[in-house]
Amino acid sequence: MDSRSSTERVGGAARSSAIGACVGALAFFDGVFLGLPIAVLAAAFRSLVVYPAAVVVVILLVVGCCSWVDRRWDESFSGHGKRIERRLEAMRRAG
Repeated sequence: MDSRSSTERVGGAARSSAIGACVGALAFFDGVFLGLPIAVLAAAFRSLVVYPAAVVVVILLVVGCCSWVDRRWDESFSGHGKRIERRLEAMRRAG
């Protein structure tokens, strides 16, 4: 095994974990990370400008997060598909 490819995989896994943590934090604490700044900006500036801009930003953020999760989901199942299929089949027979 090449040490460079091992290092690249560790770096990719670390980056993936960091992004996953950000996506999870955003999903659970969206009121704090999104709602609070939007409310503060709306109080400080004209809400007629802030809210449409916030809608666009939130839509782009959600689409980006969903795309990332979808890609990771596909990669996870492509690597572990056979094992998952065996477990599902065993669960179907048991049920």
